[in-house]
Amino acid sequence: MGEKTEKNLARAFAAESKASIRNNAFALKAEKEDFRAVANLFKAVAESESVHANRFLLLMRGKVGSTEENLKTAFENEIKANADEYPQLIREAEEENSSKAVMNAFTNARDVEERHAELYKKMLNDMMEGRDTDYFVCQICGYISENEIPDKALQGIGVSAEEIDTVILTHLHWDHASNNHLFPRARFIVQKKEFDYLNQPEPQDKKGYEPDIALGTEYELVDGDHDIMSGISVVLAPGHSVGMQCVVVETKAGRYILGGDLVTLFENWETSPHTPNGVFESLEMMVESLEKIDKLHGIVLPGHDPEVFIRRNIYP
Repeated sequence: MGEKTEKNLARAFAAESKASIRNNAFALKAEKEDFRAVANLFKAVAESESVHANRFLLLMRGKVGSTEENLKTAFENEIKANADEYPQLIREAEEENSSKAVMNAFTNARDVEERHAELYKKMLNDMMEGRDTDYFVCQICGYISENEIPDKALQGIGVSAEEIDTVILTHLHWDHASNNHLFPRARFIVQKKEFDYLNQPEPQDKKGYEPDIALGTEYELVDGDHDIMSGISVVLAPGHSVGMQCVVVETKAGRYILGGDLVTLFENWETSPHTPNGVFESLEMMVESLEKIDKLHGIVLPGHDPEVFIRRNIYP
């Protein structure tokens, strides 16, 4: 194969890959605006572009090897991205006084690339030992956790799921309410508005819920701001969903607020004014809820930011 053809295959692969991702993003936007036919077209074209991209990749020499070779290549690529590529992007963004959102996006991606490298390195050992691993990907920041379903995560701190007697759900989207069955002895607390909406969501919001699963739980409904127990309360903070609530915890070190999906990332909270995240049922309500939370004067912990595992100094 000639040098030009090899380069053109790489260019075509990159172009088709970008087109596939872009059209999937267009499809999500169309679904949000309830243009189902348009969304279906974007999805179909995205899949077509993906077919083309895979074909070009397979034609490129040395790009796909054995599984072990591919793991090593992926590991090396993640190390390069973390150590060389993203630092350069961050430096150039700083030089051009780019927005904090851009800076945080590059920094977050750099940190997640490091996590990817760790996972690839670990898998090189696990593959030989035949161990299976379950992975979960945050749809906001891209962080990948392994074997961290709630009951296993609790075991890591010496607590069993059976010991949990109270679960506060910020809202009832599938990624928050699908593991209720893991807590057989718990009472489940949710806002009445959220529960009512679960039964009859608007068409554009149906994808966020899995009623068949969520309705399998008996809930304790609260209506608005409410004290749950000594030192723990909830505040109604709609926007991401109709009945979104944040959890307020009073500690010796001060007040902490679990932002859930109202505040998904630190970059949403650490701007002035606060920046709403891109997933909302009502943007106006989300802005009002951010202002409401701000007036509580607490330390806000975002619901989807891996940075919460790094900033150890913020915890009591």
